[in-house]
Amino acid sequence: MSADVRALLLRVTDQRVGLVKPLDGTPVWEAPRARVARVGRRARFRLVARFRVHYADGSWFAFRTMRRRNIERFRSLLG
Repeated sequence: MSADVRALLLRVTDQRVGLVKPLDGTPVWEAPRARVARVGRRARFRLVARFRVHYADGSWFAFRTMRRRNIERFRSLLG
């Protein structure tokens, strides 16, 4: 992954889930929120909490966050 990809942010709206650039919010990728099947927490890597957003078609995206409670917020929002 390039440094640009690592710097993307996860954006969740009432209808869409997507990745955006952190400085200007430009969308890089989006999917309908209804396609999200679940959010799964992964084992910690050093001091970083990890999670995956799983989609109905079997695909997933992996993310990292400094705070585990962020994962629980995404899980409550997305299912």
